[in-house]
Amino acid sequence: MTETLDVMEVVEDVVSEDNKQDSQEFEVLKITSRKEAPDGLEHLYEVHWKDGDITHEPESNLSGASDALRLFLEENYPNDALLKVLSSLAQSDDEDNAENGSDQANGVASDKQMSWLAR
Repeated sequence: MTETLDVMEVVEDVVSEDNKQDSQEFEVLKITSRKEAPDGLEHLYEVHWKDGDITHEPESNLSGASDALRLFLEENYPNDALLKVLSSLAQSDDEDNAENGSDQANGVASDKQMSWLAR
């Protein structure tokens, strides 16, 4: 019986460690380019991470990095439909934060805004 419990503890430890890695937060430094994904359904963005990594990520993986994505689109694709959506959401957030006295109303982005949960 003791042997079975030891195996179960090891399995629980492995699962726990996997869950920690899955929920680890990565921070975006900047987005520098985009290209069409091979499936042609969305774009891939070249993302520079604060840890030094550079990856190509689909739009669907950048939900927590909307400020970095919006800045990239403003500079490079000012007529992009996604930019209009992101700008509208940012304006709505700024209005909400202004009512609450947040630094975001002054254009200060938090680290939380520049990160996303999974790569």
